[in-house]
Amino acid sequence: LPLYIIFKEKIYIENWYKDIELPRDSRIKVSPNRWTINKIGLCWLKNIFISLASSCITGKYYLLILDSHGSHLLL
Repeated sequence: LPLYIIFKEKIYIENWYKDIELPRDSRIKVSPNRWTINKIGLCWLKNIFISLASSCITGKYYLLILDSHGSHLLL
């Protein structure tokens, strides 16, 4: 899975990591509390996990286990 970084901020500023080489498929999000809030978790699930998992499975089903993670309660 691509690197998914969550910064504790209200806005995203590209200069935060300009001197660091991140993989091309990295994703960066901001959160006021630096945790994965429901909106970020759902975005990751739909746009990252499901799209990548469905492209590489050989069967009909796949499983994601989120232990003690509040974002999954929204689904």
